[in-house]
Amino acid sequence: MCQQRSSSAATGGRRDTLTARMAERADQLDYWTKVREQQISEGAATNYGPDTIAKDDKIKTRGTWYLVVRVNKKTVSVDVSDMYQAPTRC
Repeated sequence: MCQQRSSSAATGGRRDTLTARMAERADQLDYWTKVREQQISEGAATNYGPDTIAKDDKIKTRGTWYLVVRVNKKTVSVDVSDMYQAPTRC
């Protein structure tokens, strides 16, 4: 069986460090969100999503094209069956 660990809330200096880190990450997220919005509005990037990707489309990820088999709100499922075929020997 898996034991559950319990911990108490951060206090003192640790809390201050975590709060500052969270604020910095929020600022970074805001900055990069604005950069992305600007790229899309200028046509430098495409805003791909469930409205622009459909079953039987092809997407490129990690340098390889894959056939889309399902599109959800936040994820895309692709056919990877070709990746797992054993090499043919002559």
